[in-house]
Amino acid sequence: MSLLQRFICPFCLIEIRSLGRISMCPDPECGQALPALYLHDYATIKPLFTQIFGWSQVGKTVYLQALTLILARMSNFWPRYSASPATDFSQQVVRDIRTYLERGVMPRPTPVGDKSVYIMQLYNMARWGSRALVTRDFAGELFDTMTISTNDVPYLPYAPTTLMMLGPDGDVSYQGNRTVEQLLNNYVNTLLHHGVDFSRSPRALIVVLTKADSVSDLPSELRSYLIKDPVAAALTSSGSHTSLDDTAMDAYLNTMKYVSDCIKNWAYDRSAHWKTFIRIAAQRQIDLRFTLISSTGSAVSSEGQLTEGFVPRRVLDPYFWAIELQSDEAGQAS
Repeated sequence: MSLLQRFICPFCLIEIRSLGRISMCPDPECGQALPALYLHDYATIKPLFTQIFGWSQVGKTVYLQALTLILARMSNFWPRYSASPATDFSQQVVRDIRTYLERGVMPRPTPVGDKSVYIMQLYNMARWGSRALVTRDFAGELFDTMTISTNDVPYLPYAPTTLMMLGPDGDVSYQGNRTVEQLLNNYVNTLLHHGVDFSRSPRALIVVLTKADSVSDLPSELRSYLIKDPVAAALTSSGSHTSLDDTAMDAYLNTMKYVSDCIKNWAYDRSAHWKTFIRIAAQRQIDLRFTLISSTGSAVSSEGQLTEGFVPRRVLDPYFWAIELQSDEAGQAS
């Protein structure tokens, strides 16, 4: 007798139930071919769905590249760990990294209408075990309106955790008089439009401050945290490094919590825009966590060329927050 299989389609996020082998999403509006690795491992490797949310040129695509590079190198820190791309798009991201490392040329922005799904199967991590990291990178133009179609960003109403990427003051991503609270307002309005009840379906926003290396008035404590990334430092050397075991990961997460509070307090004191951002989140009971990253580790010229080497810094922090928050949620549900 065949056992009932239940899994979530990584393209449209509907639940699929099947008594036999299935290779395509049965939803007529989706109909995508389901990744074989994702399906085969689903019983033991649960997906971690995250939505990336941010305007054009804020660094969403570059972040995925940097994250992929770091995830591939984590086998130097976790003894039993390995990573495998589960889609052609994910594998292409892995290949593209070589170009960026060799030539220092940044990726092109994601085009409107791109339906690619990034799935990385991550096996035997310290602290969390195995997970499938599932996310989609959407064109920044989609986030300009107050109500965003779920045809364009299907993860948004369902994913409990969203990475909201915001550039430093004066960044090109704010062109057209955009502000941080406008992006949050678009996020809230879209969820309300699609029937999300914040009291029954609590949301977590991981606020990712991109291009942090270019912030001239970044507090010294935060700048030191950004620069002294132990994983980034190890990228320039070969071989295994000090294991990030469960004890080390506990310490890393505790530091992340402290840094999150420091960033939040610093942002709140910077401007009325940030005060409004934080207050709107509180009104909607949105759990805010703050991170700062540099996906490149150095400045990028107007031609998209790196001025120095490609050494991403603290790009694991947003992902660590996402998996930690969703792990807490799963534990409470059980």
